[in-house]
Amino acid sequence: MPESIAHDKNDDSLKRMEDPNSLAHIRHTLHTPLNQILGYAEMIQEEHGNTLPGGIKDELKKIHTAGSQLLAMIQDGLAAWKLEMGKVDLNGMKLEAQTPLSLIVGFSEVSEEIAGGSGLDAVLADLKKITGAAKNLQALFDSISFPDSIEVQQKIAREPPPPPPFSIAPPPERNWNSCPGLS
Repeated sequence: MPESIAHDKNDDSLKRMEDPNSLAHIRHTLHTPLNQILGYAEMIQEEHGNTLPGGIKDELKKIHTAGSQLLAMIQDGLAAWKLEMGKVDLNGMKLEAQTPLSLIVGFSEVSEEIAGGSGLDAVLADLKKITGAAKNLQALFDSISFPDSIEVQQKIAREPPPPPPFSIAPPPERNWNSCPGLS
């Protein structure tokens, strides 16, 4: 890719990150390949569960567990309250994601070898999709377009709403000394 095109893409991604919807964009970008990983792992187990060799079954469970851990990490790391408090640590997320992503790639590649040796071509194709999605997610975490931090602007306090067009009068004051039975 020519350098000028790559530079333009980086400028565009930086502009997106300055957009108030950037947190939603980052979440969506990270969830897309993660949903592929989880979805294909579940689909293979459901469609081929009884015919899968034990090694693939075990590896798929591990893939799903690591994917679920990644999902929880992303949801926690990009929580709205963390953004508002200025506690979003994208570098920390990158580091924390490396272990489960490496596990997913490793488990899916081992499963690919087993499926290829067992003649399970449909399963092999789906396992390759898991591997590809995990590698895409790794590339997203490593990419230049993934910012090191997100700037948080202070919310501007709104003026209080105007009073209602009617008012409720307080109850009249009572002279408790004049009430019968209270003397």
